[in-house]
Amino acid sequence: MEVFFANVIDVFLDAQKSQSAKWFLNYQMYLAVACLAILSLIFPARKWTRQDMVGWVQDYFYGIAHTLVVFPAVAVYVSMLHYVTDRWMPWIRIDVFGHLPGYAQVFIAILLDDCLGFISHFIRHKVRPLWHFHTIHHSQEYLNSFTTKRFHIVGKLFTEGLIKWIPLAIMGSPVEVWLAFYLIDAIWDYYIHSNIRMSLGPLKYLLVSPQYHRIHHFRLPEHYDKNFSDRFVIWDLIFGTAYLKSDEYPPTGVPGVPFPHEKSGLPWKIAVTYIKQWCYPFRMIYRDITSGGRQV
Repeated sequence: MEVFFANVIDVFLDAQKSQSAKWFLNYQMYLAVACLAILSLIFPARKWTRQDMVGWVQDYFYGIAHTLVVFPAVAVYVSMLHYVTDRWMPWIRIDVFGHLPGYAQVFIAILLDDCLGFISHFIRHKVRPLWHFHTIHHSQEYLNSFTTKRFHIVGKLFTEGLIKWIPLAIMGSPVEVWLAFYLIDAIWDYYIHSNIRMSLGPLKYLLVSPQYHRIHHFRLPEHYDKNFSDRFVIWDLIFGTAYLKSDEYPPTGVPGVPFPHEKSGLPWKIAVTYIKQWCYPFRMIYRDITSGGRQV
């Protein structure tokens, strides 16, 4: 254990270096996002305004925070989980599909991650303290590709560390499989959060589109607790949470909550607002406790 904790800083810095290259120097990512931005100008789900540009800057800042802090912290957390498993619970690794061909493992990884992601997503909406953390993601009224990075670190640790990584670590698969999966998955995240008028036609019964996911970022009562799936619609169909009307492009955001917003787009104000937004869930949980459990 002493050896592991001596390497915690190295794990954090290595993850930070790796993620920084993927964020700041990843021309493929910027090219993909630029193409999505052009499509959103040609086929906008909602007409662009000045606040859309503010939204892009806000969520890019979240991407920087994710690169420098959130992802490295998750990497340390996951490394600790793997260390505990290898050291004290090696018998828990089932390694169900580690022997399969690489392409089969990637496909299974996508299905498993998507199913576990649905479960995590549903829980974060239903458990009030977790919803306060998830509110940060839903608070963006001007959806854009970078909104996929708009998450609180506590929400990420819950999703990646408890809901996803533990079952996946138990089932077993080489690291290379998960790297291949995340390369595919990242582009899809940028796509479904784009401000694009696109519903995929007949494929709406199979794949999540920007229109389908926009319904989930609800502001209207009829969209409440709908469309939790991130990749495949099947999970919503199985659990009865699918909303399949493909001609609706509702406003997004979370009305009626005291969430701190930044309207000016000035970098230093966005940084200050980010800190306020990071503190928001803790403030709301404290308010719930002091109000005696009443939802105020």
